[in-house]
Amino acid sequence: MMAKTDWQMGDTVLPDDLNQIGQEINQNRDNLAAHTAATTGVHGATSTATPNTIIQRDSAGRAKVAAPAAADDIARKDTVDAVQTNLTNHTAATTGVHGATSAATPNTIVQRDAQGRIKAAAPAAADDVARKAEVDAHASRTDNPHGVTKAQVGLGNVPNYPAASQAQAEAGADNATLMTPLRTKQYVDTRLQNGLTLRDHNGTVERWNQQKGGWEPVAAVFPVGQPRSATLSLTDEQNNAYYTVLDISGVSGRLEFVRAQVSNNGPGHVFYMRVTVDGKSDEISVQSTTTSTLFLDYLVRPYGGSSSNLVGDVSDPIYFQNSVKVEIKKTGARLSATIRYRLAAGTP
Repeated sequence: MMAKTDWQMGDTVLPDDLNQIGQEINQNRDNLAAHTAATTGVHGATSTATPNTIIQRDSAGRAKVAAPAAADDIARKDTVDAVQTNLTNHTAATTGVHGATSAATPNTIVQRDAQGRIKAAAPAAADDVARKAEVDAHASRTDNPHGVTKAQVGLGNVPNYPAASQAQAEAGADNATLMTPLRTKQYVDTRLQNGLTLRDHNGTVERWNQQKGGWEPVAAVFPVGQPRSATLSLTDEQNNAYYTVLDISGVSGRLEFVRAQVSNNGPGHVFYMRVTVDGKSDEISVQSTTTSTLFLDYLVRPYGGSSSNLVGDVSDPIYFQNSVKVEIKKTGARLSATIRYRLAAGTP
């Protein structure tokens, strides 16, 4: 029963009326207390994303809203997750971040290419990055770009001599030039080989063979006796085999003249001479291109002479300690050899 609400002036207030009013007051008090204490369902509150309703957490303490549209709408988990995914992917990205590129593109972030290199435009300002092209160009400069002085590299400690000329090298008198390998050879060719007939080479006595243009070992020089000679002439039929002109063993001596002469000559014939001194053989040969007389010379007078000139001495003999053998061979024509030699003094 509701309390009376249509009171008029002059109406009598009865005890029941007051009791009803008190009951309603008490009921309102109880309803207010119950509403105040309520945690769900208040004013239509719900945990579902229902438009125009109060948000209420669900049994797990969560609340749902519709997907945000305006910038100031509440962000949902899926929105934040999408941002986080993008952030994670961005953090892990190694290429293409913020437009990064390995090409020399203006106003872009630098990124290494597949080989770990980067490209840059040609530098203009002093603090621009230098490229390989600029470094290589600098490294290849030979005009002393850093202005290094000879004192800085210690050139002041060595003489600044030019290379010797051939004339200076051969003269051997200039003390302010340097000898190159070529100049050294020219000095040896001119001063040593033309001025010496004997030398000590690593403990071995060698003689300069004027005919062959080279050094060759010789035995020790010792006194010799009177001149001796040996000759041999090969017939037309004695071809393609070596024939002995001189063969001495068990005694020392020296060769002074060794020459073979070709007669009845013709083009294409080949003539050989083999000289063996103390077991070491040396062979020379010549092929004819003419019908003229040829000479096959192994040891002749440096100052001239002929096979018939067997007197006097020579300045370029070959000494042997124990044996010497001279042989000749031909493929045609006629060949004769003449040898002059001496045995050690006192040899019968």
